[in-house]
Amino acid sequence: AAIAIKVLMRDNQVVNTGITVIKEPAEHTLDIRYTKLEGNDQNVFRYELNLTSDGSLTVSIDDLIEGRHVNKASEKPVDNELRREIIRKFERAGFYTMDDLYEGIPRANTWNTYKLTATLDGVAKTVYVRNRIEPADFKALREEIETFGRTELGLWAIEFSREKLLELARESQLVAQKLYDEREITRDNLFNAIRSFKSCIAYLETLEPKPEFYDDAVNSLSAAQVDLETIYKEKNWQADHAINTKNWDSAAQILRELMEIIPDRTDGRNRDTERRLLDVESRIQKSRK
Repeated sequence: AAIAIKVLMRDNQVVNTGITVIKEPAEHTLDIRYTKLEGNDQNVFRYELNLTSDGSLTVSIDDLIEGRHVNKASEKPVDNELRREIIRKFERAGFYTMDDLYEGIPRANTWNTYKLTATLDGVAKTVYVRNRIEPADFKALREEIETFGRTELGLWAIEFSREKLLELARESQLVAQKLYDEREITRDNLFNAIRSFKSCIAYLETLEPKPEFYDDAVNSLSAAQVDLETIYKEKNWQADHAINTKNWDSAAQILRELMEIIPDRTDGRNRDTERRLLDVESRIQKSRK
């Protein structure tokens, strides 16, 4: 453990003391590298998040005492609007006017380091906080970055014990199965069942060995996704047919049902359906003038 602690502490040895003032252009590009290191003489927890200007997101986590080693990358680039909101968070926190180093005296057998580097439009700024209480604005900003990483990659589960993760996973599976069994009662039940199956799997992602119900959750998720895609394609065909035959009222009704079937506005299918519905409603209004 002592060797592992020394390896994981390497980031604790470098301090950047340069201060950079950033001028704000009309459009921004942003790269982030954030590292958190917390430890004592028995354990080290290391967290690293990287977000590149093209939207690629990666997170790695090492927790020695829990035996967890996680490396995860986003399957697709982070949404542009979400990246713009992250830039606004840096601006609101006054990151570029913070000191480069906030340092205190470590408590006995305990240390912590937070290192946050942001490269805005090609110009870098690093803030280090070591072995002291963080400035409030820095703490709020880094916690927002951690929340962003957990949400985008489903890594919030790392914060819980194995027993709690198993409990939460089982609860999610039971909710998901109930929604799936009742998928014909409410239009959004199938979509929400998929969400709950995904939550169940996310809770179990870092656990080894996996519990027996893990395979059931994976198989059920796959079946629910196939069912939803089948329903979506069928309803989509019905909407296209109504639009092609200029049956605008019917088209509008089917498109509204589609938005209930896939209610998440961040889902591309929902956005496409909303765009088509607005066009159909516009045609209905024109026909009634």
